[in-house]
Amino acid sequence: KKTAALIEIACTLPVYLDKRYEDYLDNISGFGSNFGIAYQITDDILDAKGDASKMGKNTLKDAEKGKPNILSIMDIDKASNLANQLIENAKTNIAILEEKAEPLIILTDYLINRDN
Repeated sequence: KKTAALIEIACTLPVYLDKRYEDYLDNISGFGSNFGIAYQITDDILDAKGDASKMGKNTLKDAEKGKPNILSIMDIDKASNLANQLIENAKTNIAILEEKAEPLIILTDYLINRDN
């Protein structure tokens, strides 16, 4: 939850600083929220099944610490499907920015396909 909130704030703060994009605040906020939650889900999945040598950190840390995450309430396939849906929602949120959205779309594609 904290990660998603931080990402949403990082996405929306520039809108408050540059009023030219004020009409897009809801879309950009939605992008940040959807992207942030998808990021956290992907991180939880990688912690459970990722390759520690690729990730550069130990895996299964959440399970060892008894720390709840998305996999505490759903299996990996459902969590992965949810992350994919959130990424699609994020892309829809920023489609209004047209060509200016391209770097963010590339970032969302990277997120959902990352292995580290």
